[in-house]
Amino acid sequence: MLKKLVFLGTGTSSQIPLIPCLTQSPVSCAVCVSGRDPASKNRRRNTSLAVTIEDSTGTERTVLIDCGKSFYDGALAFFPVNGITSLDGLILTHGHADAILGLDDLRMWTNVADEGAVALDIFLDHPTFNVVSSTFPYLVNSHGFNGGGGVASLNFNVFHESLPEFEVAGLEFLPIQGSD
Repeated sequence: MLKKLVFLGTGTSSQIPLIPCLTQSPVSCAVCVSGRDPASKNRRRNTSLAVTIEDSTGTERTVLIDCGKSFYDGALAFFPVNGITSLDGLILTHGHADAILGLDDLRMWTNVADEGAVALDIFLDHPTFNVVSSTFPYLVNSHGFNGGGGVASLNFNVFHESLPEFEVAGLEFLPIQGSD
């Protein structure tokens, strides 16, 4: 049963407020001025969605869709107030900064140094995996890790773009190939 949808961000890759907009003299953009306030509806983080379901045992499961450069800020703002305490899967829709640059922030959810930590399943297509591999080699191959702060434990599930629907934490998803 679908429990909740939490939009961590609904903005573009550049986010709002735009810094150059705020450094003009005089500042003329009311949206960017309003967006300085972290609680403002004009604060636009990278597009990301947390989908929470309740399974047949009453356990809540949360799947994150995209984990961009503003993931930490969005999770800080919305996870506590929405009772999101764990992540059970992540779907990456593409390999741009607005979808993947928050991956390093997942270590607090999966740090293998913590007792009982569980690896997070990540679902992505092959082109996205190639970008993640080159951007975060230490997340894909732990031999690339050089110490200092722990590394997220991630299981990469690479699927072909023509894959029919697949399941993540009890939810079915259907990949739709878009244009880049």
